[in-house]
Amino acid sequence: MAIQVKRSMIDVKKYKWEAGSGDSKTSVAHDRIMFSRRQGYEVIPMIQKVVNHFDYETEEEVKRVELTIRNELPSNVRSRKNVFNWLTTYLSQA
Repeated sequence: MAIQVKRSMIDVKKYKWEAGSGDSKTSVAHDRIMFSRRQGYEVIPMIQKVVNHFDYETEEEVKRVELTIRNELPSNVRSRKNVFNWLTTYLSQA
């Protein structure tokens, strides 16, 4: 069973934890589709999804996914679906 990703497992200082001015309450469809690598509340669920996919069990693997999102994820990969697909492909090859 995969590890449960917790806020304390990532570098919380690197992320915003409140909705920003660009997060529209009337246009939630956009926020459901697009991924923000700067919003901690979006990063944790993405890490959890990847961890579940690979059945990762350690905090080191959680940190590896986080660092991949922060340092390797291309800026033109923006939708949640494409981010997940890119991450699983990249981490499968690493």
